[in-house]
Amino acid sequence: MYLCKHQPSHPPTSNSHNPPRSTYAAPFNPYSCGDDLGCAYDTRCHAETAGFDPEEDCCQAPQPSSCGLIFEPLICGEKECPYSNLCLAELAGYSEGQCITPPPQCPQSTEDCSDEPGNPWTCGSNRCTYPTTCDAEGAGFNVDADCCQDTRTTTACPAIEAPVSCGAPGGKQCPYASQCNADAAGYNGDQCCSAVPDGIACPMIYAPVECGVSPCVYSSQCEASAAGYAASECCAAPAEGTACTMDYMPLTCGDNGCAYANECLAEASGYSPTDECCPEPEGACTADLNPVACGPTFCSYDSQSCADLVFDSEECLPTLVVGDEQYVGYYDRACRANGSKGDFTVKEVDLDTCKETCTEDGKCRGYEYSDQTGKCEYHWKSGLPFRDEEEGAFSKSNEEGVQCFWKVSSANDITSFSANPTSGVTSNTQTHIDAFVGLALSQVVLKLV
Repeated sequence: MYLCKHQPSHPPTSNSHNPPRSTYAAPFNPYSCGDDLGCAYDTRCHAETAGFDPEEDCCQAPQPSSCGLIFEPLICGEKECPYSNLCLAELAGYSEGQCITPPPQCPQSTEDCSDEPGNPWTCGSNRCTYPTTCDAEGAGFNVDADCCQDTRTTTACPAIEAPVSCGAPGGKQCPYASQCNADAAGYNGDQCCSAVPDGIACPMIYAPVECGVSPCVYSSQCEASAAGYAASECCAAPAEGTACTMDYMPLTCGDNGCAYANECLAEASGYSPTDECCPEPEGACTADLNPVACGPTFCSYDSQSCADLVFDSEECLPTLVVGDEQYVGYYDRACRANGSKGDFTVKEVDLDTCKETCTEDGKCRGYEYSDQTGKCEYHWKSGLPFRDEEEGAFSKSNEEGVQCFWKVSSANDITSFSANPTSGVTSNTQTHIDAFVGLALSQVVLKLV
């Protein structure tokens, strides 16, 4: 072990054989000397007194300063003097051009791996590379936790810069230049996420989102969008460290149908479980041809038996599915203009502005095509199921006709509720009107194009 010669802590006492020295004190100008620069001296004089040549054996140590605690190590000059960052190097008298980033300090394998097949890994924060699993583990790394599998050198991938990050959500993430390179390292597309390209400037806001099937986690929607995900493909995620129980009471929230294990996680993601979420039934139930919508937000379920697992039956209304559109509530969504799909917005029915009518071709058109004035009307094509009159609803339409139903806000607004596409609006019996009034009309909403 190399021993440092210590500098004197105070000047020697004067006597007749040792006359007093000057009281001048050399300015503080620290040096680190020796093979490992482990010997520290306050001044050049002290280093020389200890037997070192400051030009050959020492590096000037930076004086106390306002340099930050940033650790971006550099080595400078011919002696390769080490400094924690450029600020400290400049204080020691070096310029940026005299310094370089040191090569990573990588442990070497203690095993003889000469007979091992090639299987390259990159390990640790210094990104140390090893040609085999044996070498990586012999250097003290756990390849499952600390290392990323390198792309096989025999794989020819196009020179496309489309970076991905691969690995289990919340676990180790391994970066690759493209999905091709990731595939060559043993991953598949379901295990990888598009990485945020270099140079993307997003606000320093931490509002995590999960996107896609994997799912892929990003710090904000800005980063997710930069990685190629639309907002409709992403869900707000709870922040790291969110304290919620492990209770599993699943629910879906928002327009994107975002799934959460319980209300706590939904709230931590910014949703109101009461106003923006629907509980998911857990247990055995039977899907049938009579789907329902329940609660103030019209949560949809495949059957009443499924809804009964999370709602009381009196909170539910039957629904109707036409093609891939679901009409929630008894008569809750207006016909699509000209029978097209269209994008809809849920709104409360306003009888003064809603002017839907049935036309002779059996389609329900927008009010701009109507030559009649009337209240909101609804239609279903023939043969679609309705509950029987005895259950307080209506029978199915005949095979050739189309039924149109007027939505009303009170019994006083009812004048007629059914029509035939060839004969126009007609009156009907008080029995049907009474049945119509019995519906939960206050819960009905309307989708307008």
